[in-house]
Amino acid sequence: MKRIRSKKIIKKIVSKRRVISKVSNNIQREESFYISDDNNDIFSTTYSENNNTNSNESLQETLSDRSYYEQNKYNETESNFTTTSDTLSNSDQSTQLLTTNFTLNETEQQNRKPLQTIVENETTNFQPLSGEYGPYFQNFTEMLLFTWITKHMITTKAYEDLVCILQHPDFRPEHVIKNIQQLRLMRKRLPLQTIKSHSVPIQNMKTPSTSTPFKNAYTISVTEHIRRVLCNKELRSQMYFGPGIEADIKSEFWHGDIWQESPLFGQSSIQINQVIFTTGSFIKYQDKGTRIGRIIAIVSTSNGTKLKIQLLYYGTELPGNFTSSLRIKRAQNGELWEILYSHEGRWKIRDIKLRNQHPSEYIKAQITTSQNIPTLRLMLDIYYDDFGTFRNTYHSLGGIYLQFCNIPLQLRKQLKNHFVLSFVPFGGEFDDVMKPIVDEIKNLERGILITINGEKLWLTAALGVVTADLPQGNDLASTKRHGGNKGCRSCLVPKEQLTDFSFDIKLNARYHHITDEKIEELNILVQESASQKTISKYCTKHGLRKHPSILDQLTWNRHLQVPQDAYHAVAGKIQRLMECTFSILKPDGEVAFINYWKNLETPAGWYKLPNPIKHRNSFMFSDCLRLAMIMPFLLQRSLKALHIKDLELTSLQK
Repeated sequence: MKRIRSKKIIKKIVSKRRVISKVSNNIQREESFYISDDNNDIFSTTYSENNNTNSNESLQETLSDRSYYEQNKYNETESNFTTTSDTLSNSDQSTQLLTTNFTLNETEQQNRKPLQTIVENETTNFQPLSGEYGPYFQNFTEMLLFTWITKHMITTKAYEDLVCILQHPDFRPEHVIKNIQQLRLMRKRLPLQTIKSHSVPIQNMKTPSTSTPFKNAYTISVTEHIRRVLCNKELRSQMYFGPGIEADIKSEFWHGDIWQESPLFGQSSIQINQVIFTTGSFIKYQDKGTRIGRIIAIVSTSNGTKLKIQLLYYGTELPGNFTSSLRIKRAQNGELWEILYSHEGRWKIRDIKLRNQHPSEYIKAQITTSQNIPTLRLMLDIYYDDFGTFRNTYHSLGGIYLQFCNIPLQLRKQLKNHFVLSFVPFGGEFDDVMKPIVDEIKNLERGILITINGEKLWLTAALGVVTADLPQGNDLASTKRHGGNKGCRSCLVPKEQLTDFSFDIKLNARYHHITDEKIEELNILVQESASQKTISKYCTKHGLRKHPSILDQLTWNRHLQVPQDAYHAVAGKIQRLMECTFSILKPDGEVAFINYWKNLETPAGWYKLPNPIKHRNSFMFSDCLRLAMIMPFLLQRSLKALHIKDLELTSLQK
């Protein structure tokens, strides 16, 4: 009966002091009372909580129970794990007592007041201040500043700026404007940029039912951005306006082919021995005999200005397997109809039509210059990308930004040299917003007379590069998106051959003039009111959009001047890899990963990333790339076979 008596004592202590929680089995129940000497704190804690309600008699009873508990706890512990006949015979009674006990204990715990500790004590070591504004403030200024920052939740940076203003030697209290509206009107005196607006249609299928059918799109003039940049003497002194430069390491736009070859950006003519040579023209020259070549660029080198010539071969100079009497005969007549190129270490020939035309062949704008005033040529870089407002991918805006390729790379990296052109409203289209901007660039291609700091300049500007991510870049190049059968904007590779490294890209590349022909055929189908099935079939066959991009109105090469964005491509794959990795983890695996992720040491300059398990959908590309750097270390420490879902584990083992 000793066992039953001990449980009655336990019940008495629990019901009066409410300190024991419900546990899962009898051994755990008994351990919760007898496992260590730390349980002595039960009585002191209980008394402090019930000091207001318990009488002196209750206190004496508690001390008596505690004394009995101290005398018997070691003896009771010894008998807890011993099964006796008394225990078995009274098991039903013990179970009933414990059930009643823990039910009561659970109810009392719900009504128990939470323990509170002092976190911050404002009055610790506070010495009351004397004076008119005591006991809390020394003077009137101190009191007002404290009240002001508390009432209006002033940030530390804002307060520091205010202190700098008040302590400035030129600050005068009598000059302070009391009306904030008058202070705000002073911005009209500043040379701020002019913002224009025009109405654009909103697609009903992309917006809520409460949206209006039209919204205003706001734009800033390209010409105004140009004026501000050229008026900045420090920035203009570092800009480059000369011919293309031939360099071993190509880091600037003027090192590339587009700048060197296009008359819109580089040098288009040169006079040698009173003879004018222009880019795109064919010449004869002496190089171990009389050769024929084409001037593709006029470039600047370390040894001076030189002509960059594309060499032409005669039929007799072709590799043996391509030599034929017909080719030799046609070559003697001055015909040029094939291109010799190398693919996978072998010489191959393709038709002359399958090439990127020289800019002089498709530039139709009449570029006029003046002999008496300086001429400046600007290359424009337009960047377009959607971003989620407040990190929400549904309500997105399309940001359209401008950079000048004449600025060196180190300066282009700076945020102050990125200029906003416009924002595509939610539900709007890029083409509708860009209409006034495209019209302005078309005018700049022909050239305008501009006055900068009292100096007259002849200015030309044209679109040089368009930067966008994968789907938007395809839209701007008038090609189908990457999910289509021919979804590459640079070549015509089918979807099933995307991983085929032997695919001949040069033979199957997209060429601007050929795409123009296909778009013209598509326009004829639309004008003839062909069925949607016929139009869709034609677009699928050639990998084209139904509606060409508005940028086709400009002078450019859609397939060369919309390069693949490596950052978006790599970051997108990393995001997909991260999604696949977390999808195969069990809940235990996710918990293990998070535990290691929280404690992993990271570089000091890194900000804390959100939880990648629950919040990875809101990760920016930079967050994904940072997580990818540390993922191998996290998986090596946390991942075990039991953390992977059974089906996925079986698939991986196969």
